[in-house]
Amino acid sequence: MIHGGRLFSHLMRTKPVISSDDGELWQVVPRRLPPPTFSKTSLASHGGRLIYSTTETYEIGEGGVERLFGPHPVTRRVVTAD
Repeated sequence: MIHGGRLFSHLMRTKPVISSDDGELWQVVPRRLPPPTFSKTSLASHGGRLIYSTTETYEIGEGGVERLFGPHPVTRRVVTAD
C-alpha cells in the first residue's frame, strides 16, 4: 500500500510493519505489534492516517505508533469509509 509517498507492507512477525521508498530496500517500523495471520489485510491508509489492525488497532505515524483501541476479535481486513 502507498501512504505519504512510501510503500508499506506487513510480515508475519513481532515487528510486522515494513516501509520502502523504492520497493527494493525495506525498513522495519521499530515497534512490536500483534503479528498478522494468513489471508489478512492489516494495513489501511485513509485521510492522512496509516492504520494497522489485527487484535488491537494502531495508528502509525512519523512520531511513532499510537494504540487506538483493543484488544478486539481478529481483524480480517481493514477498510475505511468517509
